[in-house]
Amino acid sequence: MPSGSVSRTGACQRCHRRKVKCDRTRPSCAPCSRINLQCTNAAREHQIQLRRQDAERLEQHIRDLQAENDNLTGRLADAQQQQHQPSTEDERLATPTTTSSLGLQIDESEAPTAGSSDIAS
Repeated sequence: MPSGSVSRTGACQRCHRRKVKCDRTRPSCAPCSRINLQCTNAAREHQIQLRRQDAERLEQHIRDLQAENDNLTGRLADAQQQQHQPSTEDERLATPTTTSSLGLQIDESEAPTAGSSDIAS
């Protein structure tokens, strides 16, 4: 592009940062040439590439967090399931016993219910 021509890529970095009107002339726009600076323009392709890389990095971070969440959810479910499953020792201790009229201890889980025909004659 010849010197003094107008670019269509947008404001130079300084004008953009300061939010001032840039006339986009090359090699220096009017605001930059007033203070004896050469304009610097980030290549649009480079900006797009950086945004794409940022998006890919963020998408990977989301996938990592989802995997970690799935792992923790599974571990929590396992822990809750183990908490609700009493061990054999716990079952034996949790089963109440009663004393029969004859003075024998009977495990209630094995005791005959009222109206059953398991009564010995």
